[in-house]
Amino acid sequence: MSFIPTPPTTPTPTPTPPPETAALNFIIATAVPDQPFATMGGIIRTDGNEIAFASTAQADQAHLRYDSESGQYQIEVPAGSSWQGLFYNPSQGNFFTHGDSSPFILFPQSAATGYQYSALATVFQDPSPVGVYAAGNAFGILTPAGAVPTIGSATYSGSIAGFTTEAVSDFGAWSAARVDGSIALSFNFGGGTLSGAISPNITNGTNSYALSPLSFTNTIFSPGSTTFSGQLSTALPGANAFSGQFTGPAAQELIGSFLFPYTSHDNGNVYQATGGFVAKP
Repeated sequence: MSFIPTPPTTPTPTPTPPPETAALNFIIATAVPDQPFATMGGIIRTDGNEIAFASTAQADQAHLRYDSESGQYQIEVPAGSSWQGLFYNPSQGNFFTHGDSSPFILFPQSAATGYQYSALATVFQDPSPVGVYAAGNAFGILTPAGAVPTIGSATYSGSIAGFTTEAVSDFGAWSAARVDGSIALSFNFGGGTLSGAISPNITNGTNSYALSPLSFTNTIFSPGSTTFSGQLSTALPGANAFSGQFTGPAAQELIGSFLFPYTSHDNGNVYQATGGFVAKP
């Protein structure tokens, strides 16, 4: 009896890995080439061994655009600095600038999670020209004037992301605590009213805790307006405000920024939280 060997198994070819920029298609699906997206959000800067300040000013935020010449997204950190190309790190699920590991950019909400006209990001740069930079930024394609509904109502639900002036020391350096959570905004388009609340969580090092929800107060919204604003229900001292703009050709989504003070569960001190949010029906 002769032995007939089993034919060798043809190895399955290893798939060619996608280019580093492939995942960038999932930031904002309807990118307008070479035109920066609208930006709203808040930043925390650390200066040496302490938190310097929190800001929602446009000049302090990161800006994002899609560059047609390079075929990739680019970021300014902060606005007014040089544009840097973004590359995707599939092992970590974040983005970074070419030739450097900082800034790190994470997109917890984007086209990959169902958004078409908006994206929410956390941006962390260390070092930067102004010390450590930590931001929660929302980017979007704004709704044009006259395109917001003027009848009916809608509730938009979404996410918040940012940082706070509560800090933790890590080998002699200071890092800002993170804030995340959810937001809900209920609009009566015909009546020009807005109500809602945010439900924040604070993460300071390895410790994480939930704050009580903060309802909207003193809201400003009128029929047909592309913008809205208000304050949050807290009597603590400190900056307290939120504002936003609709995104998409017919107000399908929205972006915004927030500032609010809170009492730390760790030490009882009052700190400032700031960042951005996105939401959709």
